[in-house]
Amino acid sequence: MQTLASLTETSSPAKWYDERSDFDHAIADCTEAIRLNPKNADALDNRCYAYGDRGQFEQAIADCDAALRLSPGNADALNNRCWARTVAGRDLPLALADCDASLRLRPGNGNALNTRCAVQLKSGAFDRAIADCAAALEKNPKDADSLYVRGIAKLKSGDTTGGEADIAAAKAIKADITDGWARYGVK
Repeated sequence: MQTLASLTETSSPAKWYDERSDFDHAIADCTEAIRLNPKNADALDNRCYAYGDRGQFEQAIADCDAALRLSPGNADALNNRCWARTVAGRDLPLALADCDASLRLRPGNGNALNTRCAVQLKSGAFDRAIADCAAALEKNPKDADSLYVRGIAKLKSGDTTGGEADIAAAKAIKADITDGWARYGVK
């Protein structure tokens, strides 16, 4: 069992809790880590991630902003802020700029490519969404999220056969994939 001390020493306690859908504990532990060290950019970024997964986008963006003030080159915080803006469906040009900056810092990062794919989809840039998801899938061919979003982008661009095939492949990997993405306004 991990403790607060061990979690706050790692780079992603929120992600550890996310695997268990325990966002309340992730936020509480990150908040305590920030109380103990207000300049803990990793804890702010991790809390951003947890708030975003909980649907509290204003808090997520505020935490990512704070993390980036402390650590301007934090590729994870840029990606997490991109994700929060994307899922909230606002400031999509700023979200795209965050994803691009994250990818400049960490070229080819599958998570950032997947996030940028979602930004492109929500922006109506379906060809770019398909390309970003394909790039993410080169890193991880079993990435159900990239398969699903690419499938939706293909459907919206008129490729019914390809879109349905990607969505079926995503569902084969993660049966409830549509539920999570519907929560983010992607269906």
